[in-house]
Amino acid sequence: MEAKKTLEELAPIIDKVIHENLEIEFKHSKHVSPFIKDLVRNMIPLATGGKRLRGAFTYYSYLMFGGKNKEEILKASAFVDLIHIYLLIMDDIIDQDDLRHHQLTLHKIYKDMHIEQFHKKDATHFGESIAICAGIVLCHISQNILLHSDFDPKLIVRALDHFNLGLAYTGYGEALDVVAEVKDVVTEYETIQINLLKTAKYTYENPIYVGAILGGATDDDLKALSGYAIPAGIAFQIQDDILGVFGTEEKLGKPADSDLKEGKQNLLTVRTQRMAKGKDKAKFLTYLGNTNLTSEDLEDARRIIRESGALDYCKKKAEEYVIEAQKCLNANHVHWKAEGRDFLQGIADYMITRDL
Repeated sequence: MEAKKTLEELAPIIDKVIHENLEIEFKHSKHVSPFIKDLVRNMIPLATGGKRLRGAFTYYSYLMFGGKNKEEILKASAFVDLIHIYLLIMDDIIDQDDLRHHQLTLHKIYKDMHIEQFHKKDATHFGESIAICAGIVLCHISQNILLHSDFDPKLIVRALDHFNLGLAYTGYGEALDVVAEVKDVVTEYETIQINLLKTAKYTYENPIYVGAILGGATDDDLKALSGYAIPAGIAFQIQDDILGVFGTEEKLGKPADSDLKEGKQNLLTVRTQRMAKGKDKAKFLTYLGNTNLTSEDLEDARRIIRESGALDYCKKKAEEYVIEAQKCLNANHVHWKAEGRDFLQGIADYMITRDL
């Protein structure tokens, strides 16, 4: 199974379910107030774009355990991806990003609105406050999609129980990520712990659990799935951090220098600080967290990362985690259906070689 092609085929199908639910909310919002109607209208474009990886994990893990109701599992997939959109709103506020998928972030839209229309209080605080409110709405819309799906209620409760526990870990990981940006010294262990909590559990384990549980997976199955999801998710984040520095704005959907400007302390930047020597190390430290970073500075930072060996180190680490994940996937789980197993196998390879 070619994972990239599979994602491209499934994404618009999940998108359709997401947009149907947002349109229902838009119709309801008209009866609340004109401002709320416009708020929901501004939320709808947030659901455009993205690979729908998390929804695809839910879909294929359901099939892997023998699930047959493809229409209903698409609702669960939409639930997972709407939760993702909600968390992206929060993440954009934390990272102070103005762009997401080539579009203005929600807090930026409402900051600009305040500047144009209002005169009381602070525009930044207004924009962030409205975006947080929108995130709360999206969170509960998404929960209702799963709650009203046609699965055994006991399975829905079990899936939500695991999912919400995973969301708590995501919050912990985000908090540690924020703290890392202001610490003087961050260890490699700390960066991996953040990757585990913030990404591996959220992007891989959580959506895989939802589909697997709805498909009838046992607790032993979930434990085995974690052996795949955690290392694969860590590899995904390492590659994401590489792309955050070496990608282009066209493909990232946001400025390619944003991670360096924000002073992101991830495996790539931590290893560069450890492996770069002399003047290169000193220069890199002036680039990390510099909000006035120029295009020339970015290119020089990339050079330092490459020449220090940190880039090769991170690529190798990601490959090691993928190998670990695939070994787990292939070990003694013959009852897992091929369609789902093949997707998990292919996605692990694709995620560390992707350029977006």
